[in-house]
Amino acid sequence: MFFENKDVLEITAQFVMGGFFIIQATKNAMKPDMVFGRLQTYKFPAPKAVMWFGILMMYTGGALLMTDVYADFGAAILIIFTFMATLIFQRWWTVEDPVRRPYNYLMFFYNIFIMAALLLLI
Repeated sequence: MFFENKDVLEITAQFVMGGFFIIQATKNAMKPDMVFGRLQTYKFPAPKAVMWFGILMMYTGGALLMTDVYADFGAAILIIFTFMATLIFQRWWTVEDPVRRPYNYLMFFYNIFIMAALLLLI
């Protein structure tokens, strides 16, 4: 049965984390040019395929967490996605703009905290 042997706190965490990624995936799917443009800027190979695969990972992982169907696998997908997105987009050490650098630094560690929270769901 779904959510068997789980307390309210763990169920809430699964909904919040899964919902967060589904909302982010929807935002990215609605404005794909923004993500695609950033991937092109970094000269990433096959940027459209990478972008849509990332969106698919967010939807899949989020849905698995929220429905408690293979929730461990869903959390693992989201950890891998977040790790890769962090390496691609949050390279704060390469940002020369003194206004943008602290933001990228903060987002880098924000993503590490998200990965840590997802590890707790496995």
